[in-house]
Amino acid sequence: MGTDVLEQAPPQAVTPDAPGQSAAKPDRQALRETLKVGRRFRRQLAPIGVIGGTFTTGPILHMFSAPWWAVLATGAVAAGGVWWMTYVKAIQIWRRLHAVVSVAAATLWLMEAAAHGVGRPMPAWLAAVGGVLALPWWWRYRIRNHAELAAVPIEETSAEQIQQWDTKVACQGGPLEHSRLLEVEEVRGGWAGLGKLTKGNNERAIMATKDIGAALGLRVGSIIVEPPPGGELHLFRVLVLPDNPLANRIDWTGPTLDTAKGVSVLGRYADLLPVNYRHYRSGSGPVHDLISGSTDSGKSRTVEQLLAEERHSGVIISQVIDPQGGASLPDWQNHVNRYARTILEARELLSDARDRMYARNALMAALEWTDERGRRRQGIGQFTPGDPRHGLVMLSITIDEAHKVLGDPVCCALVEEMIAMTRKCGIKFRLVTQVPLLGSLGNSMVIRDAVAAGNVLVLRTANRLSGQVAFNGALPVDPCSLPKEFPDGSTTSGLGFFFGPGADRASTMRVGYVEDPFHWATTGAVPDLEPFTAPVVGEDDADQSAPRGPKTETDDDSDQERIGEQAVLSYLADHDGSEVNRGEMVGHIQANTSPPPALRTITKALTDLVATGEIEKIGRGLYRITEKGKERLSAVAA
Repeated sequence: MGTDVLEQAPPQAVTPDAPGQSAAKPDRQALRETLKVGRRFRRQLAPIGVIGGTFTTGPILHMFSAPWWAVLATGAVAAGGVWWMTYVKAIQIWRRLHAVVSVAAATLWLMEAAAHGVGRPMPAWLAAVGGVLALPWWWRYRIRNHAELAAVPIEETSAEQIQQWDTKVACQGGPLEHSRLLEVEEVRGGWAGLGKLTKGNNERAIMATKDIGAALGLRVGSIIVEPPPGGELHLFRVLVLPDNPLANRIDWTGPTLDTAKGVSVLGRYADLLPVNYRHYRSGSGPVHDLISGSTDSGKSRTVEQLLAEERHSGVIISQVIDPQGGASLPDWQNHVNRYARTILEARELLSDARDRMYARNALMAALEWTDERGRRRQGIGQFTPGDPRHGLVMLSITIDEAHKVLGDPVCCALVEEMIAMTRKCGIKFRLVTQVPLLGSLGNSMVIRDAVAAGNVLVLRTANRLSGQVAFNGALPVDPCSLPKEFPDGSTTSGLGFFFGPGADRASTMRVGYVEDPFHWATTGAVPDLEPFTAPVVGEDDADQSAPRGPKTETDDDSDQERIGEQAVLSYLADHDGSEVNRGEMVGHIQANTSPPPALRTITKALTDLVATGEIEKIGRGLYRITEKGKERLSAVAA
């Protein structure tokens, strides 16, 4: 994915010389520029410096007639010292061998130079052997592009950082007393280190991030402390980036979805490693989303990226609910499969999604197929988009301003009914809200638990509780601490924390920025949703229809709904004060009502009556009429 962070060197100010200015000033300026370039390419120039130093030392040894055994002894001590130092620093064995071989080659050359001088062919031998030994070094410290730098950090042990840590952080009274920085590696823009605690676990180090940064004299956003990749509780990883690459916009330049794995790149961490977002898991089904953040935190741009990935995937269909009438995602209004702009339209969309869920369940339960052992089997209990056995695509439903949509009791009941069952039939929910608290999710633990188990993205928030609630304590981070602006005044939109299957780093990340969402909304080949017949289903009943042919409406909807609601109210009124089992009620209504209402009609009547408060659900499949329901029934009878 072309999400390189653009980096440009600041332009050098050029000022004309003032009258009487010393002529030496341009020379000093040139010297400073030369030193700056030398420092920038110091690692690439290091082998040349070593070869040059060796060549200079040879004549000196020859001039003073240094004995060969003294040179050999000095070289042996140097080789041993190099081996020991690199061993203590836990550097790879091939690097230790390379260092020792280089010292040995230089020693042998100096022995010959001390004995016979540096005449021909000595310089040629030094250049040839030195050049060959320098090749691994130059390859390691070659000038890489941004993608390579992100994937392969440049390792280099550094005593300076360890000393600063010992004197400022691990000292008596420091943020992490008696901690140790075991090793340090240089990464693009700063350094990273692996630390060890002698007391407590790594959450203690994470919570002390700001104090550590203050002790090291860093700015906000320049230090990140997170658990190590291996998950050891007594270790932690610290990342110090004085020039944080996340301060530059991360551009999203095109789809990255791997359809075999169901994973795309959502953005980048501070060390420029990719943030992997899982749309679905083959053989398991889609993964639900929870996206939250305050105003101007980047929620809409994040959704636009995900919609673009879905549109260009070939295996995912997108539907959107936007109660702001299309203002949230204007470029996508006419370019997704379905776009609901009001609560009423949201009810219709979710109701149809529920029907599709039951129809798909019936289809997949009835499918016959042959496994790899040649056995004839019936039913598929898992979902993979585009599976040739069923040919179904994944349906992704994005609910923007979820707190408003789920605040409607009908919409909330529909989502609650579906969200725990839709993964097996390929329907995904993406909830977008400012505050990920229970009240913003319809006060439904069912909905909250379902989305919290999937992809959770929390951008900058306005309160400290949001991150703790959204991540269920899995990430000890504080999205409220993210700055509203970077020091240069640029926006921090897209900056946040991400927790998902296979992506659980407690490290700041930034979502890729979609510069032209309209282009991605109007291109790409989008598959069609399968037609289906409205199923005859109940909450606890198996589907009795199959998705064959287009959906049709043969009854007058309003009359059917009225008949179903009156039948439900009458039955519950006859059992006033008792807990009525749904299955018994449905059987009685269908047996004693002419014409008998469809099971789908009764199910909808139950949902609507609960939403209006005319009946109440007191348990799974148990209902009871309320005083409001009795009043309506009396009014109808009158």
